[in-house]
Amino acid sequence: MFARLCQIFEFPPGSAVWNGKCIVCAFVFQQQFLQFEQKFFSESAQEFSGASGLAHMSSDGNVLISLFYGDISKMEARWKFIGILVHETTHGFMHRYRARQRIPIWLEEGIADSMPVVIVPADRQTFLKQRSGLERMRMTGSVGGLMTAQGHIEVWQYGIASGLVMFLIKQDSHKFKKFLDDIKDGKDWEAALREHYGCSAEELLFHFGRVNRVPRLTF
Repeated sequence: MFARLCQIFEFPPGSAVWNGKCIVCAFVFQQQFLQFEQKFFSESAQEFSGASGLAHMSSDGNVLISLFYGDISKMEARWKFIGILVHETTHGFMHRYRARQRIPIWLEEGIADSMPVVIVPADRQTFLKQRSGLERMRMTGSVGGLMTAQGHIEVWQYGIASGLVMFLIKQDSHKFKKFLDDIKDGKDWEAALREHYGCSAEELLFHFGRVNRVPRLTF
């Protein structure tokens, strides 16, 4: 997973990305996970009580991933657990990548949710979320404010976010890295999009919608 992330984001082999090590706390049961969150991260425990895993990033650069196994008697559940691990670790990786400048939530979650597709292809969660997002887009003709969202997004919007990221990467993966680098260096994401892809946010949605048979897709 780490080697693939380094390859995707063009880190030289053997790069020191983490501040020491990225700590992973994996619990068997959800209750243990919730107790851990309440004890050590009580300020956010209630807010994320429905989460299967979380990435905790601190201002000093440290990263801690917490998650739980659940019922892994079936292979599908095991792949889902690994997919969650990849998703949350990608958040930590992005926190450490280049600078600790925040990136827009649609891009942050889109990158994190697209990585399991590459690294854990047996995990179908991203595909299922993309299908749900596509159904909602076709029903409403909108992404539900995804591009301007702050903080959290709806479950169905994760599918649109990863779809947008994969759409941009498919156009040109090197341009995508430059686009991300500019945002990490403090540039407005819409200005970076215009510079590297030659389109506005509205035009991006138009092209993304057309590919997915959703004409005149809006914010």
